[in-house]
Amino acid sequence: MICILAPFNPYSIKDSLSKSQEIPNINPSATSINNLVQGLIALEHVVYVITLDFSSSQTRLFNGKNITVVTIGCHSKFFLKNLFPNIENIASLIATEIGKVKDKISILHAHWCYEYALAAMKYSSDIVTVVTVRDFAPVIYGSINPFASLYSLFAKFYWYYKMKVFYKVLSSKNIFFISNSEYTERKLKEYNFKLNVRTIPNSIEDSLLVPRIPNTAGRKNIVSIAASLDDNRKNIKTLIDAFILFSKKHSGYKLVLIGNYHTNSGVYEYCKKRGLLGDVIFKGRLNRSDIIEIIDNSIMMVHPAFEETFGNILLESMARGVITIGGRCAGAVPYVLEKGNSGILCDISSALQICNAMESVICEVGCITILQNNAIRWVGCNFINSAVAKQHILLYTNLLNK
Repeated sequence: MICILAPFNPYSIKDSLSKSQEIPNINPSATSINNLVQGLIALEHVVYVITLDFSSSQTRLFNGKNITVVTIGCHSKFFLKNLFPNIENIASLIATEIGKVKDKISILHAHWCYEYALAAMKYSSDIVTVVTVRDFAPVIYGSINPFASLYSLFAKFYWYYKMKVFYKVLSSKNIFFISNSEYTERKLKEYNFKLNVRTIPNSIEDSLLVPRIPNTAGRKNIVSIAASLDDNRKNIKTLIDAFILFSKKHSGYKLVLIGNYHTNSGVYEYCKKRGLLGDVIFKGRLNRSDIIEIIDNSIMMVHPAFEETFGNILLESMARGVITIGGRCAGAVPYVLEKGNSGILCDISSALQICNAMESVICEVGCITILQNNAIRWVGCNFINSAVAKQHILLYTNLLNK
């Protein structure tokens, strides 16, 4: 049995679970884990998922053919405890659930180097244990300005705490590590060149891949997506400045921003002061199907983040045949965009350079068609669920046979 420890949305596999219970729709940002679990189930492996549910105080169990999901209720009546939960306490809850089925587990696979990995460490001497590293805590900690707001101050302290857990997990001698990109692997090796690390990328559902490039002529939406539009690492203000430059030459286009934002600060206020709220559309947080619908009605996706350890949204845009623009030095972004063969890379610290990249999408039609074809091929060959799940199974098998 493969035991997955990670943020997971049971609703993503509702058709595989018993209809006798109402399936919760939780952990909306768990796309990469949802996809992995779907891939493993499709290959007919027995999967046991343990995940946290901060919307409930009850621990629940959901069953289906070859799949069991345990959701640990962690909701607190204290707001800050939901925002900044005690990692050791949460890890203890996860470890308790592992203990109930430990004799059935052949592979214990935790994701991210925090509470799930900390729980897995307790059993790593007895069970083959794998941890997928999906972010790099020191980079995140260093990017937070504690003087920006009261929340930022709390976040700075909390990420210092998470960074300590991150290093504790990496110090384990009994864990095999997976990085989700060559960039993440490089960062891990810089920290400790002796770490056992292999890169296996994130994946998307096979069904998202379009069979041929769509006709994007006439589309007027430019889309950008981030978990938090106000996160300085996502660099949305520079994109807005680029859009202002772009709009001076090309009228009628709309910049559609998807992700959490605050109306009294950040990028929304930035747009309001510049009279842009008619042309910059704030959509807030959306479900996956709504995001794909917006991508399908966009001429391009612009991802101005300064650093990404992967960036699943890039894959989704490429799979739909929509030209994707990202940072030339933005962590794993060049890897995902096939070093510029399947998307456009530019200096995302410069509004002018982003604007030039956006203009090329509407002015260099022949080159853009080549990029669209390359993107669909690149994603189809390397990043769909069926292919990535097989890479995991091969790794699991090799580790079990050692």
